[in-house]
Amino acid sequence: MKEPKLLTSEVSGALDCTALSSSERGSATVVMVGVIASVFLLTISGLLLASAVLASHRARTAAELAAPPAAGLLVLGQPCSASFGWRGPVAPLNPRPVGD
Repeated sequence: MKEPKLLTSEVSGALDCTALSSSERGSATVVMVGVIASVFLLTISGLLLASAVLASHRARTAAELAAPPAAGLLVLGQPCSASFGWRGPVAPLNPRPVGD
């Protein structure tokens, strides 16, 4: 009766780490560093894009909330110069001045 061969290179499908040449050792480390760097760059790019979209939405909302009261001045007969300079109650909450 044969003894079972466990954890040896003679077992079919077992990996013999000593069979790797010295030029192949550590290549998986280099590949994983590249994969991690790629994932990191994609994450940072996604966060920057989300930040830009959020800032754009905030600026649009502030402009849309400030425009109707200024248009109301035109309806009341005020000159265009008065409505352009008028900021209303919502526009001061926007960090950028109206007209920039």
